[in-house]
Amino acid sequence: MKKLIITESQYKSLKLIITETNHQVILDNIIKDLDKNYEKVTAVVGDYHDYYEKPRIKVKVDDSVIKAKDLLEYLKYKHHGICGEEFLKQVIDDWYHDKVKDGMLSKNITLK
Repeated sequence: MKKLIITESQYKSLKLIITETNHQVILDNIIKDLDKNYEKVTAVVGDYHDYYEKPRIKVKVDDSVIKAKDLLEYLKYKHHGICGEEFLKQVIDDWYHDKVKDGMLSKNITLK
């Protein structure tokens, strides 16, 4: 077995590269999951005397319509320990509004 000795600055650079790669892989997997299992829809929602169009998400497997908050709760459960709530909120928002460009979110949010 051979040992590799690196400086602290080299270690920080390598750590940053690994973290960014991991960030990209996790984001890509979540986006693929969203595209595969969910559909962006607009639902008419009644509020006392008026009706409004609200963004909603359709679950493809059973055609049920859910709120983004419900999807967030499911993704928090599914990706527990991998990424945090703020990251998932941004992923859902950017996915719904087609803001994920070149595998990047519209805001720089850390995984946790």
